[in-house]
Amino acid sequence: LPSDPNSKLEFDPIAILYSHPSVQLSWATDALVHRKTWPRRSSSLDNNCSSAGKNRIAWNKLLEDCGFQARWVSVDQLEAGELIRNNFKALILPRSLAIGEKTCEAIRQFHKRGGCIIADHWTGLFDEHGKANIENGSLKGRLDDLFKLSRDETRGYFDGKTITEVNGELYNRLFLERLPKYSLTNNGFSNVEIGTTGAFNMKNATNNSNGFPDADRAFYLNSSPSAYFDSKVRLSETGSNWRNLISRLMKSVKIEAKVIPSKGGNPIPMVEVLSWRNKNRHWIVIVSNPTRTASVNGAGVSDGTSINGEVVLKFSTPHSGGFDVRTGNAFKEGNTVRIQFDPKSATVLEMNN
Repeated sequence: LPSDPNSKLEFDPIAILYSHPSVQLSWATDALVHRKTWPRRSSSLDNNCSSAGKNRIAWNKLLEDCGFQARWVSVDQLEAGELIRNNFKALILPRSLAIGEKTCEAIRQFHKRGGCIIADHWTGLFDEHGKANIENGSLKGRLDDLFKLSRDETRGYFDGKTITEVNGELYNRLFLERLPKYSLTNNGFSNVEIGTTGAFNMKNATNNSNGFPDADRAFYLNSSPSAYFDSKVRLSETGSNWRNLISRLMKSVKIEAKVIPSKGGNPIPMVEVLSWRNKNRHWIVIVSNPTRTASVNGAGVSDGTSINGEVVLKFSTPHSGGFDVRTGNAFKEGNTVRIQFDPKSATVLEMNN
């Protein structure tokens, strides 16, 4: 199927910004914890303890667990107007510390044309060259006015004692033990920037079904999803809180998952849904989606956590003429399909558009 040039892998209208200057500056914040030994930070340690890297993977897994397929876009693509040209509805700014004025203007234009902006933390505190954005003697974010933020950087970050999110000095401990203790408190929604006010209240949002009337499509979370990299968090109440939040943010701009896998009536993580179309036919592919630890000489290692057994797939629109490609078994028309999910192999369903 993917080899057919007429087959198109479907993505949701969600973009995630890849800012390499932000990755570089994030590396510098990671290295500070080593003090004078920072030159000995090895590539293998960096694979396991990169705050920017774990943040990127966490965002990927979080969106996939919500049933979405997003596209990563470069700064150049953003500045060239690709989001507007291709009708994206949402832009995520993950740990986007270092973004220049041209990038900020492209973000503003996207928002002005109806786009939704979601930032996690530390957004635009530096330019693309790593120069701090200082106004009246204080550090300010270049997009603080868009998010309606007020900052007091003197109070610090995370637990007030560090600016390193994933502590490489603790490389031999479990991942969650390398994070600041703040990470799993307050339902996983603790503030990264302790002195920043005006940020979106995520805890209230997950408990409030009335939508987001005051957010104006610009959501500054002032939190980090990095703990979501860990499988235990993905399967926990904290993970559920994050998925509930992101799903509701997307729904507020009319982005809904095409298919939601569930067990026992509850949506489940760790299962990824891929969608292809070719003329009047539609394929849904369901695969296991564990968290993998990076490796310098391989694809990485999973902790073995997975979902199996009966899974119910709930479709956003009714399907018809469908069958399981592997077994040949047809399924009834409607909005749901029951499958016996094996994490070691893909489930492939074919149906009419």
